[in-house]
Amino acid sequence: MRSRLLGFFDQLRAAGIQASIAESLDAVEAASVLGVERETLRAALAAALIKDHADRPTFDSVFDRFFAV
Repeated sequence: MRSRLLGFFDQLRAAGIQASIAESLDAVEAASVLGVERETLRAALAAALIKDHADRPTFDSVFDRFFAV
């Protein structure tokens, strides 16, 4: 899961969302605690990685592409 999340963080950065190393580590920790249920994972990662509400649509778009059902 960790390598999958690292790929997701790379995709976020490519889309213009600057997730710091500390925020990325927080996101990995949140995912390990909360699990991989899709919407719970989305909420946990967004809470750890999104600093500006205006970035949320981009986050959701990348999340949906990266974690397609």
